[in-house]
Amino acid sequence: QDFNAAGAVSRDEQLDIRCTAYVCSGDQVMKTQRDAAFGIVAAVEQTIRADPSLGQAVLYSRVSTVGPLTQRQTQDGSDALVAFTVACRAYLE
Repeated sequence: QDFNAAGAVSRDEQLDIRCTAYVCSGDQVMKTQRDAAFGIVAAVEQTIRADPSLGQAVLYSRVSTVGPLTQRQTQDGSDALVAFTVACRAYLE
């Protein structure tokens, strides 16, 4: 937390929201799951661009990191997981 321009009356807080896009299917085609997982991340990015305040919950936000892709293929199907972080700055009274 940091004191903002209003002095010691209020503070701003920097926070990170850790997220995971996970997709699984009985399908053996890895590209399908991989594209769907990155599609989820892209949808979150578009939503944040449309409203960086997250419904006025924070001052601003952005997708700050997109982590490595993890994929698995088993006899039951395949899955893909992409970790990503949404960085935010909030105003605290």
